[in-house]
Amino acid sequence: METTSIPAMSDNSIPTTGAKAFPFPVIIHVDMNTFYAAVERRDNLKKYEGKIIVVGKKESPAIVVSADYAARKKEVKAGMPIYKARQLCPEMTLVEPNMPKYERESELLMEIIRRVAGPAAVFEKVSVDEAFIDVSAACQGTDADDSLEKAVPLAWQIKIQMSNERHLLASVGIASERFIAKLASDSCKPDSKNPCGLLLVLESEKMEFLKSFAVEKLYGVGDVTQAKLNAVGIYTVADLIDYEGDLCAVVGNDKGELLKGYVQGKDRKGIAPKGKPKQYTAQKSFRRGKMPVGDEVVPVLLSQAKEVAADLRKDEVLAVNVEVSVCYKFRKKGNDGHAQVKLPFPTDDMGIIFATALSLLDKSNLRATPLRKLCLGTTKVVPQGTTVMAISKPKSKSKKKDKNQIRLF
Repeated sequence: METTSIPAMSDNSIPTTGAKAFPFPVIIHVDMNTFYAAVERRDNLKKYEGKIIVVGKKESPAIVVSADYAARKKEVKAGMPIYKARQLCPEMTLVEPNMPKYERESELLMEIIRRVAGPAAVFEKVSVDEAFIDVSAACQGTDADDSLEKAVPLAWQIKIQMSNERHLLASVGIASERFIAKLASDSCKPDSKNPCGLLLVLESEKMEFLKSFAVEKLYGVGDVTQAKLNAVGIYTVADLIDYEGDLCAVVGNDKGELLKGYVQGKDRKGIAPKGKPKQYTAQKSFRRGKMPVGDEVVPVLLSQAKEVAADLRKDEVLAVNVEVSVCYKFRKKGNDGHAQVKLPFPTDDMGIIFATALSLLDKSNLRATPLRKLCLGTTKVVPQGTTVMAISKPKSKSKKKDKNQIRLF
C-alpha cells in the first residue's frame, strides 16, 4: 500500500505545557498489540512460525511479561507465574525478554506518532507501547462529531506507517476524552468486534458506547472502589448512570465526583507531555542461592546510588528524600520492608545518597535477612540550585526532634 511521505519533525516542535483548549477536543490513543511478543515474532519469523509465544523470565521471578493472542485465548496473562502459564498452554514457546530492544523499538514507534501527528499535536507517552495524542488543533470542524471524524485519516496514517516501517500492528481509538479513546483502542484489538484495529467514538454516541463496560474499566476504579460499587448494585457504566443514590456516600467525595464526571461525559484530565521524572529509582532482583545478606548488600547498594546520582545529574535535579525497600521473597505487589527520610539538604551526591540509604537499611534492620529484591530511590526532586530554605514548609513550633532524621557526618 502506498503511503504519503511526511517530513520528520524535532521534539522541540511539540508543545511542552499541555494542550491548548479548543471548542471540540480530539484525542487519539495508540496501543501496540502484544508488543514484546510481536517484536520477537517479527525478528524471528522462521523460528517462531506457527508457534505460540510467551515472553517471560525463565529464572526468579519467573513470570509472564507478554503473551501473544493465541496464548491469551488459553488465559495466559502478564504477571502470571511461568509454571501456571505452562499448565494452561503446554505447547507455548518461552522467550526471555530483551528490554533494551523493546525500549529502542518504542522510541522508533513514538517518533512515527510524533511525525504523523504534526507539530501542533500534544504527545504523551504513557508506557513503552502506548501513547495519547491531542490533535484538536488540526481537527477542528463544524461540530464535535465532525472534528472527531477529521482525525480518522491521521489515525489510519499512524497505523499504516507503523506497519510499513516497523512491521508492527497497533490498535487506535479516537474520542473527545482520553479514557474513552483508551476504551476504544482496547475494543478494537485483533479478534474483537472491530478487527480493523481502529475505532471512532462520536461525541453523539459516546454515552451509549460507555454503557456496556464494567465499572472497573474506568480510571480510578480499583479493587476497593469496585467492591463498594458492586455492593450497591453497580456493575456496569449503565448501572452507574442509572444509580439514584449518592455516589460520594458510597466511594468518598473525590471518587464520587470523578465518577459523576464520567457519567456526565466529562473527563477533565487532558493530555500533557511528560517532563522530568518526580522520582528516580534503581532496583535489582536476586536468584535463590545468590541472595545478598549483611555486608554483601553494600556493593549492590553502592551501585544503585551511583545509578540514581547519575540520573539526577543528567536531568539537572536534586534529591529531597531517599528511600529503600526490600523483599525477602518474590512478591507480585508490595514489599517486605521500607524506610524513607528527608535529607538535610537537596543533593545529587552519590556518597550522601549511599550513606543515607545504608543508614536506613541498618536503622530498620532490613539487611539482616537474605534479599530477593533491593530498591533505592528518591521520592521527591527539585531543580539544581534549589536551597533547603526553598523546599522547607512551615513547621509547628514544637522543639521535638524528627525521629527519622539521619545524621550523616
